[in-house]
Amino acid sequence: MERTHVIKKTEYTSNIWFQVDNSINESCFERLFTMFDQCEFTNVPHLTVKEFVSKLQEWECCNSNRKHHPSCINYGATLELMLPKEASNDVLQQLCDRFINENFEGYPYYAAVYKRGSASCIFFWIFERQYYENKKLECVYYTKDVYSNVKTGRICRKNDENAVLRHKKNDIKREKMTEFSLVKARFFSFTKKKFKQFRESIVERVAGYFVDMMSTKVVQEVTLPKCSLSSVQSRSGLINAIRIINPKIIEIETEVNEIYQAMIDCDMLDELKKEFNKEIIQRIKKILHVKAFHHGNMKKSLHIHAGMKRDALEANMETLLDYVKELKTVFFKRYFMMKAEI
Repeated sequence: MERTHVIKKTEYTSNIWFQVDNSINESCFERLFTMFDQCEFTNVPHLTVKEFVSKLQEWECCNSNRKHHPSCINYGATLELMLPKEASNDVLQQLCDRFINENFEGYPYYAAVYKRGSASCIFFWIFERQYYENKKLECVYYTKDVYSNVKTGRICRKNDENAVLRHKKNDIKREKMTEFSLVKARFFSFTKKKFKQFRESIVERVAGYFVDMMSTKVVQEVTLPKCSLSSVQSRSGLINAIRIINPKIIEIETEVNEIYQAMIDCDMLDELKKEFNKEIIQRIKKILHVKAFHHGNMKKSLHIHAGMKRDALEANMETLLDYVKELKTVFFKRYFMMKAEI
């Protein structure tokens, strides 16, 4: 029987993993060409990735605003997405095309599958200029009214003395027959807030793709950040992370999910999610981030970092689990018993 992969997902987090690098310049080419040596998926099938990049590089060096500083030209972004399981090339081609069409308006891309440990990942190189196999006439338009001073000829504000309207919004600024779009897309121009919105939209859609194509189901559960093994400096710390910290965090998730499931079962998720986030999720996340917490009347913080001695770490993680159980009890008494009394 085919195994069904489970996506744990809430409005707070998800176990869908991806990462983005939005600063791809010429120094990245050698590494990327090696990655895409066995490129399997693209929407520019008549060009290899080297041929496509060579065309784009030549165009950028002649037309880009940064043509006099070629090392500063950005060539799109890479995005790595972990797959729930291995799949056929036909399924992956459909997944890639849908992912690009629905999230990046069908802009040019190349993608390859690789292994990250035991997991399968798909690695995208996504470009921010459209490509026209046969050159196309493109126009760039003014995005707002433009005024200039009639005496000096310089651009000025609308309410400046001697201001004259030179160009109306949506007037043609320039036009050209071109292989690549004159204006770059802004898919990967992030502020912190925009990246959060970008992540949420990607996770929502990717979950749908996995359900449709890869025998996956979505389960509403809370997942908490685990100790990153790559950040651990010593072998003993790595053992502590694998055997003590992360298993105990999974136990903490079980306690928290009892509350979350109760809110779903009692149809109180929308009513209590703000309190749940503030009183449970954010408190635990803060502890896991700073790797220390206060419990009861103790004056000193209890630390929970991987580099500690094993006995002390085990005791502190157990105390943290007890603290989470106390938070759960208080939350049930405050909100569920109150609801029952009403």
